[in-house]
Amino acid sequence: MMSPSGSGLSPVAREILEYFRRHPKAQDTVEGISEWWFQQRRLRPSVAETKAALNELLVRGSVSVRRGRDGRVRYCSSVPKRRAVRDRVKAGAARQAAPAAPHTARARAGREH
Repeated sequence: MMSPSGSGLSPVAREILEYFRRHPKAQDTVEGISEWWFQQRRLRPSVAETKAALNELLVRGSVSVRRGRDGRVRYCSSVPKRRAVRDRVKAGAARQAAPAAPHTARARAGREH
């Protein structure tokens, strides 16, 4: 069931995103998410409803899938990874835009003569 709000996400998908907002490094199986992540919440989704909500979030790129050593699929937030990449890109651009340090410029000038 889709939300009547502008987000277009089901209530279960919104709750999962809220959980990731509070616990950005969390990851779990669909069964674990369905059973444990909603304990303190008003919603009590079935495993099938949780899986459907996770699929919504996968399509949007909000959730990533990892396979554990045991072969089970675990869902985690894609946001920390995107932030890390964005921060690295920004840091690289800042280094390229920064003027050369004075000692570096003098060293180059001394080699040119």
